[in-house]
Amino acid sequence: MKFNNLINAIISIIPDEIDIPGTDIYFEGGINQALKIKKDEYIILPFDLSIQNSKFPYRKNNTAVFGDFVQNDYQIQSFMSDYFIESGVWAFYYAGLLNVPPISVPLSTTEIDIALLGKLTRNGFALGMPCKVGM
Repeated sequence: MKFNNLINAIISIIPDEIDIPGTDIYFEGGINQALKIKKDEYIILPFDLSIQNSKFPYRKNNTAVFGDFVQNDYQIQSFMSDYFIESGVWAFYYAGLLNVPPISVPLSTTEIDIALLGKLTRNGFALGMPCKVGM
C-alpha cells in the first residue's frame, strides 16, 4: 500500500499542461488508468500526451490501444500513437509554424516496418496494427 501511495504522490506533482513560451502551443496529458506493475519485471506508466494549440484545440478522442510489454534488452519502452502525431501537426499548422494543409495518410505498422528495413519487427512490434496519421 505504501508503494501505491508513493506512485500517487509522484503522479499528482506532474503538471497537466506545460506551455511552450512565446506560442499558443502546450503539451497536455497525464497518466491514464492502465497503470500496470509486474513484480520484479516491469512497470507500465501509460502517459497520455498530446500537443495542443490554445486557440485551435485538437478535439478528437484518443482511442489508442497499446500492446503488452515485450521482454527484451531495453530498459525503457515507449509507444507513440497517431493521436500524438495528429495533435502535434494540428497545433503547429494552426500556429502558422507548419505550411502543409491537413491531409490524411493511412499507414500500418507493416508499411512503417518496410520503410525502416524491418526494425519494428526485430524489436517486438506486431505487423498490421493501425497507424493512421491525419495531417
